[in-house]
Amino acid sequence: MLLQPFNPRILATVLQQLNTQANQLAHYLKSLGVMSETLVGIYLERSLSIIVTLLAVLKTGGGYVPLDPDYPQQRLADISEDAQVSVLITQQKLLKSLPVQGVKVIEYIRQQLTIVH
Repeated sequence: MLLQPFNPRILATVLQQLNTQANQLAHYLKSLGVMSETLVGIYLERSLSIIVTLLAVLKTGGGYVPLDPDYPQQRLADISEDAQVSVLITQQKLLKSLPVQGVKVIEYIRQQLTIVH
């Protein structure tokens, strides 16, 4: 395996794209009422989407509650209920196994956000 030399311009471009996506999601979350003291559940598989989502929640001043899809459903439900999350960010393949009911659910699709419930 050949290692490519480090290119600061590529890194800067990637970081700028991540920041742009995080800003878009943060504005969307703010429009849903996410602000300081608001807890947002993050129910995503491990990917760059998690980084974008964490940054977005922090930019709103809210807090995040990580919900690992590998956890048992009852544990996820207990965590969500104890934390009193008001918004849950997930992805399409996890929609059928949501750990919490009665909250705003946002399906995270790269470059696009939609409210599911």
